[in-house]
Amino acid sequence: MTNEKPKTTAKKAPAFVLYEVVNRNGKKYWNRVGAAFKHGKGDGLNLVYNNGARQVLMPPSDQTVTETLPTAEEILREEAIQGATLAEGEAA
Repeated sequence: MTNEKPKTTAKKAPAFVLYEVVNRNGKKYWNRVGAAFKHGKGDGLNLVYNNGARQVLMPPSDQTVTETLPTAEEILREEAIQGATLAEGEAA
């Protein structure tokens, strides 16, 4: 007699759904592009895209050397500046 756990074939529900948000003619369209599942080893997430691509998100460890990356606010501000610059160029 063995103490092996029986393998289950039931699908797990995603922890999150991944969307791509596209601005078209002043309206936002949310397109489902995949799902995120809890990672089996740790606090991370497995991102699974509809096209079969996969990514893993893991929290940084104390040993991880991180470089200074822009914040979300800085990225959005830069995109807004670039968008305004493009709009000014089109108006000229």
